[in-house]
Amino acid sequence: MVANIAGTQTITSGSDNTIQFQKSTDPQGWFNNSNYRFTPTIAGYYQATLQVWWNTASANTDQFNSQIRKNGSGISITQTPRNTQMGISQNQTVIVICDGTNVYNAQTATSSSITALTIGNGSAAAPSLSFTGDATTGLYLAASKDRKSTRL
Repeated sequence: MVANIAGTQTITSGSDNTIQFQKSTDPQGWFNNSNYRFTPTIAGYYQATLQVWWNTASANTDQFNSQIRKNGSGISITQTPRNTQMGISQNQTVIVICDGTNVYNAQTATSSSITALTIGNGSAAAPSLSFTGDATTGLYLAASKDRKSTRL
């Protein structure tokens, strides 16, 4: 499953904002474009990758972050100081264990600044969210000890 933002989204400061991805590839129909959640119906290990492009900030104070969440709780977070010289990319990959029934994975972004920031660069390639694996078996890609992808 792959989901993207085709344009930009304003991220308000001081609270989590759900990134409003829209699915571009979803053979199983597990991503909901209305609530931005991935709900697999096959139990297994899922490799989740989140990429967020933050546009140039107006001040060098504070920080911003992006998160992958499972059932409302953060399981992965990337934090970066603000930058007035150029935009910044945040990337993270995590393995999530889903039970096949009520597990939801969503993504959020937060800016601790007084002003809002925008994410996305108007390209369908950034930001993006992906979950990869084999939908027929529930066995998904994970990192092995030598940090290469391998089938479980």
